[in-house]
Amino acid sequence: MFAKLVTFFHASRIFTFLLAFRWAALIPGLLTLGIANQSGQLLSPILVFSVALIANLFISLANRQLNQLVIDHPAFIGMDLLFSAAILAVSGGFHSPYYLYALSPLLAGAFFFQMRGALSVSAVFTPLYLMGNYLNSQTMVAQTDIVTITSQLAGVWLIPILFAYPSILLKDINRAQEELATTRDELTQKHENLAIAHRQLEIIHDLTMLLQSAPDLLSVQERVLGAVTTELGFSKAVVSLVDPAYEELGGWLVYPAEVTFPAAKAIPLKSENGALIKALLNRTIFTSKGEVLICDEELNGWLNEQRWLVMPLYLREHLVGLLLVN
Repeated sequence: MFAKLVTFFHASRIFTFLLAFRWAALIPGLLTLGIANQSGQLLSPILVFSVALIANLFISLANRQLNQLVIDHPAFIGMDLLFSAAILAVSGGFHSPYYLYALSPLLAGAFFFQMRGALSVSAVFTPLYLMGNYLNSQTMVAQTDIVTITSQLAGVWLIPILFAYPSILLKDINRAQEELATTRDELTQKHENLAIAHRQLEIIHDLTMLLQSAPDLLSVQERVLGAVTTELGFSKAVVSLVDPAYEELGGWLVYPAEVTFPAAKAIPLKSENGALIKALLNRTIFTSKGEVLICDEELNGWLNEQRWLVMPLYLREHLVGLLLVN
């Protein structure tokens, strides 16, 4: 039940609640339209009701813009306070059926700005309320009228303060929910990262065990490519090794094996021999985009049939080879 209340009074729905209250506050004014000679009426009851109705229609149609305007510029509530005090003044002062209607901007101040807003709007509205009653009164105010005015003034202060407290509590709850959601998302992300790291460690362990049992260099290449494609999820991989004695790049192997893969010769480790060798010498990772990857025309044509992520392999200062995946 409380959770539903929290949802109803969420910050994004406060303005809707206040709008509903403003429409409901017109009911006393509507019920008194047929009463003649109402005390202290300066304007026709129908005219006053029509003005209040038009104001509600305007607020309803522009509720999103007004909601943001109130949040960005709190002083904008002062215009509504002045309008509500004027409605009270011309419709009978403390005899007016629009007393609840006049409380709408006070509730807005309490909801949007909590206790500070409640005290501010009450302090601003009090002299406006007294001035409206002074302009409206034509005779000496009776003792019973003083009691009514005092009671209404008490409502001007107590009702906004009363609404400010649940607004503060609900704001704290919403903040706590947002912090919990953020923490949950962070923990979920960390769990996913740990799961990925654990999976990578498993792959490295399995690959290490495979390499230890490999009988020759060709078997090592095949098992590395198999681990890259099968375990890491790449569709295809190509590896080439550096011969440090001759400073050449050769031993090209593709996995899964393809009959169309050309038998390339060893290529000297010189930057002008293609983007692959340049990346190997500079130890940079890049994604191919149709450039000349290698000076071997047949191998370059085969490689450029698709895009590759190119990763140089090296151990400390020693160049080991190249790994291409897609």
